[in-house]
Amino acid sequence: MQHEKLLSDNSIVEQLLNLYTSEEHPSKLQPIDIALVTYLVLRRTHDHEIFDSQLTIAQRLCSDRRAVAHSFDRLKSIKWISVRKRGRGMTDAIALNVESLPATRKLRQKITPEARELAERYQLALRALGPRRFTKNWLSRQAANAQIILGFCDGNLELARRLVGFAIRKSRHQKKARISLYHARMVWSRIVQEYQEWATQQSEPKQQPNQEMETAA
Repeated sequence: MQHEKLLSDNSIVEQLLNLYTSEEHPSKLQPIDIALVTYLVLRRTHDHEIFDSQLTIAQRLCSDRRAVAHSFDRLKSIKWISVRKRGRGMTDAIALNVESLPATRKLRQKITPEARELAERYQLALRALGPRRFTKNWLSRQAANAQIILGFCDGNLELARRLVGFAIRKSRHQKKARISLYHARMVWSRIVQEYQEWATQQSEPKQQPNQEMETAA
């Protein structure tokens, strides 16, 4: 089983090498498209969405907003990225599609069946909490984060399932944990600490009323 950190610097370099050396680039791509995808790889958007505005991205790429907007349209048309509307007055949510992008092929190969199972069970647990709409590529982004969480748990799928279940139902961070596994991962150490405290409390023997009285005396 593989537990290499998916978001290491080496992994990012590997993804960018795949992007620049791949022979599978569609003919319609332009230099700004590669620059934009590079930016999204560096922002690690294969496992979570970002909310940078087109103007912000244009400034960071030393381009203009119109060119970035056209780049978005081209990348969406070939399914390399997903852009989700979030509501009036809010910037769009942007993410890379790991199924389509050559840069993430090696990353996909590192995602184990156990990680995919953890992601699927996470989705089922969220559905059980109430109606929720999931975007097309939501589950694949969860799988990438599930692989990282499995690494935190030394590959123990059962432990990872218990911790994720605790995070979305009983931890103080359940609001974040119910957004995505990426958000849960950001506070993972605190979730683990809370789980350990909770498990300790559950294992402590409860005193009977007469024992409590004797202790008080």
